[in-house]
Amino acid sequence: MSMERAWHTLEVEETFDALESGSRGLTPAEVERRLEERMRDRLKLVWDATAEKGLTMRETAMDIAVGRVVEAILARGLLP
Repeated sequence: MSMERAWHTLEVEETFDALESGSRGLTPAEVERRLEERMRDRLKLVWDATAEKGLTMRETAMDIAVGRVVEAILARGLLP
């Protein structure tokens, strides 16, 4: 698993934990801000890749998603 993906996973887990327990001090506004930031980052990623690959946004998003699944499978050693 890439370092970026590992941090993303950790951040998502922290966000959900904070919502459930309320112990980390995240307000609903902070959760919304962090979610919006992540969504904007992912949109930019898809937008930029769409321009590079000459695909539709839907095709590019699928390409990125499948790539992440393959990365996770390889990282876990499920395929050679």
